[in-house]
Amino acid sequence: MSGKSDNQTPQDGHEPRPSASLVAALTVASILAVVAALIASMGRS
Repeated sequence: MSGKSDNQTPQDGHEPRPSASLVAALTVASILAVVAALIASMGRS
């Protein structure tokens, strides 16, 4: 049964790992972009 649940539910904790890291990387990148934009706008004014 464990093998069946493993095959039918890939979101148990095996596949979400890479996607989670990708989401984290995208989040960090977006945060850095926002910070860079804020610094640029502050430097302009």
